[in-house]
Amino acid sequence: MYDNGLQCCRYVLALFVNVVAALFFMLFASGGVGIFMLSIMEFLIFSPCAFLFWFRPVYKVNTVETYSVSVPVALLMTVCAITFTAAFVGMLLSLLKVHRLYRGGGFSIDKARQEFTNGVMADRNVQAAAGAAAGAAFNQAARNATTGRF
Repeated sequence: MYDNGLQCCRYVLALFVNVVAALFFMLFASGGVGIFMLSIMEFLIFSPCAFLFWFRPVYKVNTVETYSVSVPVALLMTVCAITFTAAFVGMLLSLLKVHRLYRGGGFSIDKARQEFTNGVMADRNVQAAAGAAAGAAFNQAARNATTGRF
């Protein structure tokens, strides 16, 4: 049986710990007040919303005593879950492979910025295309502003 009250208390506790952590971050690590205020807003908004829109409906579903079970639909849903899990694992492995290649190749953000500035933006065709796009965007914005369309 699903213990709705315990799950809801865990979630609210996690939100409260977030408020305390944001308070300590603001006081002792010169963090901004905005993060603390955001954590308070999350606590005040997400606590009742989690109960109303997630935990309460799940509890109602799990307290229903009669279920109509369809084996083909259950199999289809299982295949769908396995497919999404396989896709996630594939994406995770690809991300790890790219990360290893990136770190092993000696690349860095500074090197990428320098290459972009010296390579791509130094090309006359790219400069001409960027200038044409900016000019077209400006002309369209001016035309819309003079006709009253924003």
